[in-house]
Amino acid sequence: MDDKNYFCLLIRGKPCAGKTTFANNLEQHLNNVVLLDPDNINVNENTYKKFRPRMTKNPSDNVKIYSYLFDQAEINLQNSINVVWAQPWSRQAEIDLTVRNFGYYFSELKDCVWKETVDNVWKTLPFKLVVIEIELENNKILRRWQQRNKYYTKADKDRLLKTIKYYQSIKFPFPHLKLSGSENPEKNSLTTIDFLINGLG
Repeated sequence: MDDKNYFCLLIRGKPCAGKTTFANNLEQHLNNVVLLDPDNINVNENTYKKFRPRMTKNPSDNVKIYSYLFDQAEINLQNSINVVWAQPWSRQAEIDLTVRNFGYYFSELKDCVWKETVDNVWKTLPFKLVVIEIELENNKILRRWQQRNKYYTKADKDRLLKTIKYYQSIKFPFPHLKLSGSENPEKNSLTTIDFLINGLG
C-alpha cells in the first residue's frame, strides 16, 4: 500500500464509545482531511434535504444519512482528500457493503464487485482503507450515555441496550486498529498516525 498516498479511515464503535471525540482530535493532527460524522449532519439544511440516494426510491432516515456521507466520502477521495468517517458500523454487512461500494466506484470491478471477496475488493482501491475500532465496556457506555441524556425515557434506554446487544464483533480481512475509548484521545490519535505510517507496509 506504499504507493497509496491518501486514505479513508472508518471509525466504528458502540454509542458513546468515544468515536466523535477521537475523530475530532485526530483531525487536528492531519492535513488535507475532511471529517464525516452523522452527528454533524444538519437535516434541515437544503443540501441534505434535497439529497436523493442513488438507486434508492424511498430510503429510511438511516439509509439516507449513510448514503449522504458515502457521497461526501466519494467526492473527497476522488480529489485525493483524506477522509475520517465516524459511524457505528455495528454489523459486518455494513463494513462489507461500504468496501464493495468503494470498489464499485473506484475500481474497474464495477458489477463484478459483488462476486469478489471483500479482501480482493479492498486491494483494488486507489487509497488506503483502514478501520479503527473504539472499544469500551458496556457499563462505561451506559454511564456516559446517562450523563449525556439527563431526561431519558425507559424506551430510550431500551433502545440503547438493544443497540449494544446486537453490536457485532467483526473480522477484518484488511488493516484495522483497536483502541480503548477510555484512553486519552490524544494518545489514540498518535497511535493511529503511527499505524498509518508504519503499520500498513
